[in-house]
Amino acid sequence: MGLHRSNENLEVAKRENSVIELEDDYSAKYQGFDPNSAESYIIFELNQSKHMEQSIDFASYVQGGASGGLLGACQDGNAGSACRT
Repeated sequence: MGLHRSNENLEVAKRENSVIELEDDYSAKYQGFDPNSAESYIIFELNQSKHMEQSIDFASYVQGGASGGLLGACQDGNAGSACRT
């Protein structure tokens, strides 16, 4: 994505999030997030992606179980300890 497109996306996000300024004590509620500051969006993005690898690994684990692994064995009537909730 080019810089021009990134700037457009940032401006859209700023407009969308500007409504939080209407909330009482928004600065404390959103822990200093400033909807008009590019730096706030950079920090927000870093926080979102901090655990991305673990999230992907977990999703792969869950998806593998749902497609015939752990969950498939439970659905086949095997009542092993992994099937108990």
